[in-house]
Amino acid sequence: MAKCIVCAAMGMDTEVDEQKAVQEGRTVEYQGRTYYLDSMEHFNMFKEDPERYLKMAQEKGWAA
Repeated sequence: MAKCIVCAAMGMDTEVDEQKAVQEGRTVEYQGRTYYLDSMEHFNMFKEDPERYLKMAQEKGWAA
């Protein structure tokens, strides 16, 4: 299972079923890495400003 980067940015530890995320179109390719999002809302948020969420997640201890 993957972790949702937007949830991580908000300090939550939410696991994402990768296969389901792919089927539902909730994945983003960014800088050579695939991110799996737990909802379409988080998918849209991350696509709009990926650097913001990556920085916020790293500040909360999320390791890429």
